[in-house]
Amino acid sequence: FYISLENAYEFTVDVPVRVEHAPPGWILLHPLPAEVRGLFKGTGRQFGSYRFRERRLELDLRKVPNNTAVRLDPDMIKDLPAGIRVLSILQPETVDVKWDRLAERRVPVRSRLEFLPADGFTPVGDVRFDPDTVLISGPQSVVDSTQEVWTEARSFAGLVKDRFDIDPDDTAEAMLTTVKARRPGNYKVDKLNSVSIPFTVSN
Repeated sequence: FYISLENAYEFTVDVPVRVEHAPPGWILLHPLPAEVRGLFKGTGRQFGSYRFRERRLELDLRKVPNNTAVRLDPDMIKDLPAGIRVLSILQPETVDVKWDRLAERRVPVRSRLEFLPADGFTPVGDVRFDPDTVLISGPQSVVDSTQEVWTEARSFAGLVKDRFDIDPDDTAEAMLTTVKARRPGNYKVDKLNSVSIPFTVSN
């Protein structure tokens, strides 16, 4: 498939979304899409130059009331080369803008981990996390109703040591899932550093 530099074509292009002028102290209840897909028209030469530019769709939130479905307009796409036109926004055509107060609180970590010691070892205490609480942040309506977060469900067998390195990104994502189970939305959860359980040699 060959493209003439001088002929006009229509192209679909994914464009990053940039949020402008978000109100301080507030957070979107649902995150906006990272990209939108637009239908563009221009010559092969113009489109070639556009591929290497910093293209973006700018959503100015100063002009958007709370609890509003905003129709995305081609004029929101900025930094277009001369001759390139945006014919339409294909996907999504609208985005929902819903604000809530930004809140944070510390909540305890609960375990879905199973520890099976090696022969000759016996667990003598409960699972301990470092830290044993994590900071969650997000929309106040959900943060206020979140009393705890849970790890993922995993089993560890044949253990002979009482401290384990864990992937902080995995644990944060698992705990974030338990917060999102209440309501999909825009949240953050701290990472854990380690998990431990005391063992003793069996008689």
